[in-house]
Amino acid sequence: MDGNFQESHKRCIIRQYLEETMLNVKLPARLETRLAELAARTGKSADAITQAALDLYLEELEDYLDVAEIKKQGGETISLKELGKSLGLDG
Repeated sequence: MDGNFQESHKRCIIRQYLEETMLNVKLPARLETRLAELAARTGKSADAITQAALDLYLEELEDYLDVAEIKKQGGETISLKELGKSLGLDG
């Protein structure tokens, strides 16, 4: 292999590693077991599953907090079902 390619590849891997943050989380045994079982069933790593789950949770929490702020300021909200109905997508 070309030495320049190898050196470039090494720099890319190091840069990628430095851009990630390590987070240690204590899990109850029941969650650790469920995570290990899901990893085995899906063939995905526990890290990948945890990252995806955390991403989904953060999205949901951000949405919830946005709606709470809108309501706090006196704004109106409607459910997804009501929105679909108002757009004629109810059936």
